[in-house]
Amino acid sequence: MSSSFSQNDPFSKTTFTVASLLRPERDDPNTVHQCSHCQKPFSLFKRKYHCHNCGKIFCSECSNSKIGLPQLEYDKPVQVCKTCYNNLVQREFRLSVLT
Repeated sequence: MSSSFSQNDPFSKTTFTVASLLRPERDDPNTVHQCSHCQKPFSLFKRKYHCHNCGKIFCSECSNSKIGLPQLEYDKPVQVCKTCYNNLVQREFRLSVLT
């Protein structure tokens, strides 16, 4: 179940969910010219991918992991960068050990 609310503007039809407000601001792909992790330049053959967890832009090699992010309403696995994937897996492991 997701919590949602509408803007107070009566002319707006936009409804925001809490998760959509928690999602990171994405880097502008027009201003990023190299991978945020390996620093390799993007080209016709090296495409850009957003990490759904941090919002930064990476190449396919540095963002080839997928994981569910239910806190952001991504119940199915979505593409995340290596750093976010490792941090999320470690966090899940620590939580499972504590319970």
